Amino acid sequence: MIEAFLNGMVNPFDPTILPYFLMGIALSLTLGFLPGIAVFHILAVLLPVAVILKPMQGLTFLVASTSVGATGGSIASVLFNIPGDSSNAATLLDGYPMTLKGQAGRAMGIALAASGLGGKISRGNALRGLIPGLLGILLAMIGLDGFSGDYRFTFGTSYLMDGLPLVPVFLGIFALPQVIDLAAGASGAALSKVIPNVTFREVFAGTKETFRHWWLFIRSLLLGVWFGVLPGIGAGGAIWVAYAHAKQTSKRPEEFGTGRPEGILAPETVNNACTGGDLLTTLVFGIPGSATMAFLLGAFLLAGIQPGPGMIYEHLELSFTLLWTVAWANVIGVIVCLILTTRIVRLAYLSPKVLAPIILALVLIATFVGSDEDLTAYIILFAIAPLGYAMMKLDYNRASFVLGFVLGELAERSFQLALQTRGPLFPVNSPISAILTLILLTVIFQRQLGRLFRALRRRIA
Repeated sequence: MIEAFLNGMVNPFDPTILPYFLMGIALSLTLGFLPGIAVFHILAVLLPVAVILKPMQGLTFLVASTSVGATGGSIASVLFNIPGDSSNAATLLDGYPMTLKGQAGRAMGIALAASGLGGKISRGNALRGLIPGLLGILLAMIGLDGFSGDYRFTFGTSYLMDGLPLVPVFLGIFALPQVIDLAAGASGAALSKVIPNVTFREVFAGTKETFRHWWLFIRSLLLGVWFGVLPGIGAGGAIWVAYAHAKQTSKRPEEFGTGRPEGILAPETVNNACTGGDLLTTLVFGIPGSATMAFLLGAFLLAGIQPGPGMIYEHLELSFTLLWTVAWANVIGVIVCLILTTRIVRLAYLSPKVLAPIILALVLIATFVGSDEDLTAYIILFAIAPLGYAMMKLDYNRASFVLGFVLGELAERSFQLALQTRGPLFPVNSPISAILTLILLTVIFQRQLGRLFRALRRRIA
């Protein structure tokens, strides 16, 4: 066991494996920086590598290719207000406001430190978070109903029978409105007033925020590992739990969404911590916890390896090697980003005339690649963009929309299953359900309950 552990620690630096390990990191960082290209899109293209190379080389390359995509995505979130992946969506809520304040270097330092070491559901008016969330759930219902077998909201066209694809919807809500804003000069004007002289000292000051909020970092790290172990949730859902937790435990929750360091630290820590727990579940139980690990599971099978309980006995050294690959890839990826940060950060202050067409080109490429090269995805992209732009201008919470859209199908399926098996009183017909329902209601009505308790205290006093 100890020998396999130590061998796994040094195997990524073996001369026969190191080139593939470093290429995987470089590829993951580069593509992670591109908006809308998720790590499982990378894996879909690279799966043949598992057959071409030896298992140790090929699987190390594939794991490295997925390990630091979130780190690259955090840069895009902070600089351009466009998440590189759905798991970076929470980072932009406080990362981009810090860029507008001239603190881009500090924001990136926080994100990178949190990534390497490990919602704005409504600010002011709850309806501005609730309405987009419900709208996201509504759009998630387009297509086939898994229980009745009926098609809903397809308007007689076959293009909508499989539902709306995530990538064009995601980019239409976040990316294209930002491009329009840049082209109109709004974002560029805001940035031009706060162009900082970003130095490594400023970035390093951002990394120290992780240690200043060490207790939040540890809690977020544990949340990330836990959500990584749970099948089917992954970083996309875990980041919102971490963000909400950071907001609820903060002394200044009302400042979240305006550039709070904790709003970057918590989701970025969870984001990268999920990868290790997710991989561990895939290796030990053969149960992928996310779409990325489902692709990786396919790579194992192509290489002639069956993940599961027998993996520990038959491929112990390989298992440790892959887990160490995740750890080393994050460390190396963060070091590379820290070294290049003072250069990368200046991308945010390019002229809007230069930046807008570049981002637009990346959005169009990401839509094409992320939608199985289906040209109808462009129709959805440009149809959703006006909605995203209106939500941005009216200050409605676009992150709530994405959250509702991503979790809408899962929420509906779980609701129908509970309704059929437990009846209409399923929220309260068992002790666990009743406790969870009580917690949920407490979170939703915490402001009203707080006012009620304060009023009772004043009366008693």
